[in-house]
Amino acid sequence: MAALAACGGQPHKKESGLVNQFAQGNYLEAHALLENSVRDEDAFLLLVQSAVVDAQQGNFKSSNEKLERAKRRSDELYTRTVSEAAKASLSSETALQYRPTPLEQSFLSYKKATNYLNEEAGEWAQQNQDAALVELRYLETLQYEKRFLDNMGIPGRGKPDLANFILDSLGKRAGDMPAFDVDSPWVYAISALVYDRAGENEDALRAFERALEQSEGLSDELRALLQAEATRVLKKVTSDLATAESYGVSQWLELADIDWAEQEVSESSWLLLEQGAVGELQSLEILLTTDSVQRRIILRPILKGSEAAKLNQAAEFAALSKLYSSEYKDAIILNLDENWKTAESLGLTDVVGGGVRIFVPFYTAETTSAADLTIDGQPVEGIALADFTSFLRSYYSENLRREFEEAVLREMSKNATYKSLTAGIKLPFSVGGALATFTAAADLRQCSLIPGRIQLFNISDWQAGKTISYQGQTLTLSGENHIHTVRVGQ
Repeated sequence: MAALAACGGQPHKKESGLVNQFAQGNYLEAHALLENSVRDEDAFLLLVQSAVVDAQQGNFKSSNEKLERAKRRSDELYTRTVSEAAKASLSSETALQYRPTPLEQSFLSYKKATNYLNEEAGEWAQQNQDAALVELRYLETLQYEKRFLDNMGIPGRGKPDLANFILDSLGKRAGDMPAFDVDSPWVYAISALVYDRAGENEDALRAFERALEQSEGLSDELRALLQAEATRVLKKVTSDLATAESYGVSQWLELADIDWAEQEVSESSWLLLEQGAVGELQSLEILLTTDSVQRRIILRPILKGSEAAKLNQAAEFAALSKLYSSEYKDAIILNLDENWKTAESLGLTDVVGGGVRIFVPFYTAETTSAADLTIDGQPVEGIALADFTSFLRSYYSENLRREFEEAVLREMSKNATYKSLTAGIKLPFSVGGALATFTAAADLRQCSLIPGRIQLFNISDWQAGKTISYQGQTLTLSGENHIHTVRVGQ
């Protein structure tokens, strides 16, 4: 099936061609564009997006080799000192090596595991299953590390640049939103199902328990399904209810309305249906000027692109203005008052030339609709395992203020840096303004080929000879597999 969108940085002509090649299933052309258009700083994205295209072609071995290289690169970047981030205070975040987001890191391991499960069965079936289990155990180490850091109160991935040191001087910083990371219910749910099919019952129960402990990202429908599956696996371990009590089974039975005596232990077959793609980030451009008389900062949007793009940008700026109780939809006025001297002492009020351009990333992709799946014409009910599009919309909406304030402080700190480099002499617009203007950019890089949504279907009723379809399109599944992964369109 054709891939739907490209992963990568900011849109340009080659990137637009790349999206079209993916959509049309022209994989050779897509790979050629990837090799010619991605910078060294974006090597992680190149590897992951090439791996996704390979998987779409059924080249699972090649896909996993690239994903393994991407994983090693991610580990290497994670251990590097953050001193390289000093570049960003003089240019932009896009000058840094791309580090995967928590969502992309969890997707990488998920994709490797499902690639192994999707490979041809037969004589290599056991080896592929074992390889998938190895990947899940690697995920477990990341999960333990994440929980350890959380318990120690150590913050996760942030933006290590000069803006963070001065952000609190000019206003209250917006809080972090929990990430869709390796410790999320959808990751544990998939791990539990794979462990179950491999006969690793204790590992499956532990994964089910971890998923059910989560308070966020777990719908009532998914919780009920996980409770029922956990109870089924537990009954494979012991048929004695008293022994099962040590696992907290009573709560599962009550909440999921399960009768322990009648609970079946038969195996299930599952379909992970990946729908659509999360797509790309967009950029909101804002002009910042300062008013030293009234001690305030004035910001106005610069709308560019198509009419649809301008409408999106205007709506995003209007939402931003509400966060600062602005009486205008097309302007934000920040009165610094007593904080003006603090900003001035840091050199942040010396705006170069006619103003400073601020670039703020935002996300507007529409949520992918639920899938319509049938077996021999009979509908099969699915459960949303992960809705990444909705998550990203919520994340960028919740973090709009933070992204904006960091962008403002980052660009203003550049002016302070230029001032210090010239011994306090203000640079003319032709020199300083050009530097401030052309080095600024929103970091729009992300893996936009991550599915917009993953739905989970119990397809135990499907067997050879029956037709399984998605919106009228027949899906091809291997009769020897018990957990299938299929990528489909919107």
